Amino acid sequence: MIKYNNSLMTPGVDTNIRFRELKEVLDALVFRVDSVLQNTQLSASETNPHKVPQQQPPAPQYTTERDFSVKFNGTNEGTPPYYPLRRPKREFPVFEGNDVLKWIYKCNQYFDVEEVAEHDKLKLAFYYLDGMALCWHQNFMRSLGGQVVPWPEYVEALCCRFGGERNPLEELIELKQKNDLETYIKDFDILWN
Repeated sequence: MIKYNNSLMTPGVDTNIRFRELKEVLDALVFRVDSVLQNTQLSASETNPHKVPQQQPPAPQYTTERDFSVKFNGTNEGTPPYYPLRRPKREFPVFEGNDVLKWIYKCNQYFDVEEVAEHDKLKLAFYYLDGMALCWHQNFMRSLGGQVVPWPEYVEALCCRFGGERNPLEELIELKQKNDLETYIKDFDILWN
């Protein structure tokens, strides 16, 4: 357990002493987090001896000489360590021919988050087609005679086949309140997207 001096909380103690003690506590915490992360990575690689080890980026090195002091001139020289943002694990959506615009929107979200290259988008997307959408895809690709089609052109053809060509503003204009207000607002929100 990490121990610290109670002078951190004592009023009247010099601010520099407080910051120095706080720095020591933070250094100890950073060291413990690094140790736990390294042990976790080692134990994960030991649990599956058949797994090919992937090259990990080097772990950040911390020393007790780091300066986490706060400067009162508006800058902070010693910045805390940077930890990369972890992406959420998300399943790629399956498309069977219903609600094509929703599926395309989710595909584009996935492509953005996972940083899928433009030339890989179609390959990934058609792997998740099923039912009528898969039948259409096979016929569409056969009709191209092996020609590579970019994702935007494929989306346009998909929308023409599965009903994404209607202007959503037309549907908004035709929307009338038939039930309670909450249902009307829900229908409006769906069409507005």
